[in-house]
Formats: sequence, C-alpha cells, structure tokens
Amino acid sequence: MAFSPLLCDAMPLASAAATSEDPSSLKGQSKLQFQIYTPKDLPPLLASKLRYFETGAQRQNSKVKYETQPSPNGEYVRHTISVHDAGAVESLMDQASGAVASQDKTTSPSFLKSALQNVGQSTFNFVLGGFAGATGAAFVYPIDLVKTRMQNQRSNAAGEVMYRNSLDCARKVLRNEGFLGFYSGLLPQLLGVAPEKAIKLTMNDLVRSLTMDKDGHVSLGAEILAGGVAGGSQVIFTNPLEIVKIRLQVQGESPNPSKVKSGAIHIIRSLGLMGLYRGAGACLLRDIPFSAIYFPAYAHLKHDYFGERPDHKLSFGELMAAASIAGVPAAFLTTPADVIKTRLQVEARKGQATYSGISDCFAKILANESPTAFFKGSLARVLRSSPQFGATLVAYEYLKKFIPSPFETKDQTIKSIVNHEDFQQAQEALSLFAVIHRAARSS
Repeated sequence: MAFSPLLCDAMPLASAAATSEDPSSLKGQSKLQFQIYTPKDLPPLLASKLRYFETGAQRQNSKVKYETQPSPNGEYVRHTISVHDAGAVESLMDQASGAVASQDKTTSPSFLKSALQNVGQSTFNFVLGGFAGATGAAFVYPIDLVKTRMQNQRSNAAGEVMYRNSLDCARKVLRNEGFLGFYSGLLPQLLGVAPEKAIKLTMNDLVRSLTMDKDGHVSLGAEILAGGVAGGSQVIFTNPLEIVKIRLQVQGESPNPSKVKSGAIHIIRSLGLMGLYRGAGACLLRDIPFSAIYFPAYAHLKHDYFGERPDHKLSFGELMAAASIAGVPAAFLTTPADVIKTRLQVEARKGQATYSGISDCFAKILANESPTAFFKGSLARVLRSSPQFGATLVAYEYLKKFIPSPFETKDQTIKSIVNHEDFQQAQEALSLFAVIHRAARSS
C-alpha cells in the first residue's frame, strides 16, 4: 500500500469500561479522540483547519482540545484532536427504555396538553414579570418624578422658569414637598407597572421563541421585531398609567397644591375611558422604538460582550451592567417622543401652551422653544430608565432562576455545546475525521 502523509489513528473513548470513571457518571456523555500524522509543511487548506482548532482550544472551558507533538524521527508531526460533549441528561438508551415502559401512553404530549402548558408558562412569566416590574419602578421613582416635571416645564408659561435643571428640580421638591413628595403617584404606578412590564417581557419572549431557528438562534431583525411588538403591546396598560401618574406628579408645582390636590380615582373619573388614552400615539412612538433598541442590545451585550454561554452563567453584576447599558441609548433616543407625550397628557395651567395632537405639539415646541427642548429631562430619563429596566430584567431573570416553573417541559435534554463555538468546532473536527479516514482507506 502506498504511504499516505495523512494517516489517521482514531481512538473512540465512548465506552465506560475503557476508563476508570464510574459508568453512571458518563451518562449522556460522549468522547472522541483522533490523531493524524502530517509532514511539517502542510497544505494550505489543512493548515487553516488545524489553526482553527488550535485557536479554539485556547478558549476557557473549550470542549475541543488540540495538541501537537513531533514524531520520533522528526519527519512528521502528530496532531491530536479531542472532542468531549457532556450534553445530554438522558442517554438514548434511557429514552428508548422509557418509551417501551410506557407503551400505553402517547410518546409526545397531546395538542391540548401542549397548549395548556404554553398558556401556563406564559401566565407564570406574566406574574414574575409583574413582580419584577414593580421592583424596578419603585427603585427609580424619584428620578421619574423629576423627569416628568422637567419635561412639562414650558418656556412660554406665565412667570419665571421653575427649574434650572434636574438637580435644581430635585432640591426644590425636597424643600417644598418633603421626601414623600418624590413618591407622588407611586401607588397607581405600582398597580399599573406590573401588567405593563409583565406583558412586555412575556411578548418579547413569545415572539423570540416563535422566530427562533432550529439551532436556537434569533436573527437581529427578529430581535428588533420582538422588541417592537413587546413595546407596542404594553401601551394598553402604559397610557392610562402614565396619564394618571404624571398628573399626580405635577400637582406639587401649583402655588397652592392643597387646593388642587386630587387622588387617582378623581383623575380617572374626570378623564373618562377615552381620556385615559390621550397621547396614546406619542406613547407608541416612544415605547416601540425603546423596546426595539433595548431588548436586542441587552441580548447582545450578554452574549457578545459578557460571554454568556450555556456553561457560563452571568453574575448579578454582569446582568445588571448589561441591562443598564442597554437602557442608555434606548432612553436617550426616545426622549423627544416622551416629551411630546408628557405635554399632551398633562393638563395645562393658566398661561401655558396647549396642544391638539402630536404634530401640533411638535410644531409649537420647535417654534416657541428650540430643538433642544425635545431632550428636556433626557439625563433624568437615562438615569431612570437604565437602572429601572436593569433592575426589572435582573429581578425577572433571578425570579425565573429561583422559582422553577411548574409548566416548563422537561424533555429538552441536550444542553452543553449546542448553539455556541464548541458546536461548530465539534462539527469541524468530525468532518475532518471523516475526510482523513477516507483518505487513509483509499491509500
């Protein structure tokens, strides 16, 4: 037989008997190691393949290992490539035996059972999202109050400008209304934020799951779509909540706040059902872009910057940082829509400008104030939105982690190397193994 420079010595180590490990500890695991001998000067294609394995093997906790060693006579180089997949919780034999033991039962959930599980899981996520949203809202509510008052400050109102900047606003609220003044309107916020944040988080998860490919990947376009749908779907809760909240927040600005102070119930009755959705168009212009920016940015920061993987969970600090950083561009870029929404929803006092709609509000702010007026309260909005959504998402993820869902299906067993670099490297290693094997057989 003619000598081939690509000799392959395959050594599969799948059998528990071939190792000193306890066979039960290898349940659902597979190992493969093979060696190839090559001359020192490699063909470009093979050299590129081997460099790929060498680079990948340097990653921490890589499932693909690569080593080289010169042969005793120095003419050839031995390349050892190992793949270790500790993925499945249950082996195929266990699944097969389980199927035999339950012949009288269906091997897959019925349509009704599956539908009920999906409804139950969505409800569970909705409740967790509600608790997480209330946590985030209470955490940053004083900043939200300052933001609202800054945005409602109209340059053509009678008298002098009330606040020079956000810090001046915070000082005057503390001096004139006391510490509790920062929490005016908190109760309707907490009552409304639970369904608002819950439906946003639930819809984002739902659309992502529906647009996910068979390998578990979600394209950037689908991520933006999921975020936009999530933002748009929450407006049914957001708008009534916002209009009641901001009217309560600005009551303290009146020269005689005790005369004009009214509760949430009085505001709801005076507005009526249609009045509660005043400014809904501006609310959509704010919430859809916000979520379309925020959710993809959060997902990519976790995966691409902080290195989240199935075998590497992020710490609390990393999750909080990813969520907070993602909130900065989302909050700042949507401030103009938030300013217009606030102006439309706050009841104008005597001497203040009034607006008939989004375009009228935009034109009057641009004509009577300046383009920078559209970014009033942007600092307070960033300082509020970024940590608020950070606290909300971190609380949501930790609640899901520590409170297991009773509706989650248990039949997804492969966990480890799917959907990240190890999967690709394992596929390349097996492909190379097949090529070398065929070359050796034909020599």
